[in-house]
Amino acid sequence: MNINIVKEIVERYGTPLYVFFEEEFKRNLLELEASYKKIYPTFQIAYSFKTNYMPAACKIALGLNEYAEVVSDLEYNMAKEYGFSPDHIIVNGPGKWNGLREMLDDGSIVMLDNAYEARAALEIANTLDHKVNVGFRLNFPIGTGKESRFGFDVDDRATVNLINYMRNCEKIRIVGLHFHLGGSRGLDAWRQRAVKIIKYADALLKDNEKKILDLGSGMFGHMNPKLAAQFNQELFTFDEYAEVVAGEFNRHFSHLPIEERPKLIVEPGSTVIANTMIYATRIIAEKTIRNRKILIVDGSVHQLGELGKKKQLPVHVIKETTQDAKESYAEVTGYTCLEDDILFRNLKSNALVGDCLIFENAGAYTNVMKPPFIQVGCGIVSFGKDGLIRIDKRQETVNDILSSYFI
Repeated sequence: MNINIVKEIVERYGTPLYVFFEEEFKRNLLELEASYKKIYPTFQIAYSFKTNYMPAACKIALGLNEYAEVVSDLEYNMAKEYGFSPDHIIVNGPGKWNGLREMLDDGSIVMLDNAYEARAALEIANTLDHKVNVGFRLNFPIGTGKESRFGFDVDDRATVNLINYMRNCEKIRIVGLHFHLGGSRGLDAWRQRAVKIIKYADALLKDNEKKILDLGSGMFGHMNPKLAAQFNQELFTFDEYAEVVAGEFNRHFSHLPIEERPKLIVEPGSTVIANTMIYATRIIAEKTIRNRKILIVDGSVHQLGELGKKKQLPVHVIKETTQDAKESYAEVTGYTCLEDDILFRNLKSNALVGDCLIFENAGAYTNVMKPPFIQVGCGIVSFGKDGLIRIDKRQETVNDILSSYFI
């Protein structure tokens, strides 16, 4: 991150504000792809829309021939609007019922989550004049002690029966399997993902149905060492993940011609987008309560996303004031009326009212999850190739919030 560039952007567009670094995002995607493809060439990234569906990011992914991974009709329609071909859209999650007919009719890849969804897909398919593409999200342990609520239980005979039944339906084309378990970023967990999805593909699918084996998301990405230290575990590189995951696929499928091998898919979100955005907010007031120094800013922890609530994101001070000040410790708090709206708990700095604070790693689950609570959503500015600065999203207005209400 270039502080001088951020300072220029903040001076021009004000705060609070997100700044997106396009080339950093592109580098992350290309590095991840290269790590896997050098071991298993039949590899494909499907970028996670739910993590950050801003057009600037999604169109970069599109330009690199990545797929889109979506979990609702909202995100599905966004992907099509941006230009993703339906057959390059993977539909996941339990909440896609509203657009299921369109998704199936278009030819997208629909990963079924439960028997009710499978029944709906069958009913829709029987009304169409072509086959539809479906896969199955599986639920199995990978040694982390965590249990997922998603997908089909591999130990339930009903899962086998359902797959066999759908295989014999004229309008159904089975294309593969999916697995994901949040918060499981270790190498051993990823090795188990690969080993087990291959195992169940061999057990549940015919050779011509192993088109796609999708391992979801949850790899560590690049981050500031101050943030990395807060995870209290070893962090791994793209090459290390690729060695265990693509390595398993290569060993199992190397006897097949490359064009006949299953496509190994991962669905990175935070992995590739988190470190490509910063969040800028300005100090608007200062006070002390029983020796507790508090800096109040025009932003909120709710704009820092889920990670910003669990970890202390690396922060930089941009001095806009000329007054000298000694370094001291302070709590940085937001504009809401909630006691837990704390952006940083023990910031040591010489920051004064009028200065700006810049938070790193603000690209994941931030602008897409921020509710219209107390304040409108802030704008987004992109910094692109050759120093091009572009407004990606203007700050919201009261009319934006009220437009869906009847007054």
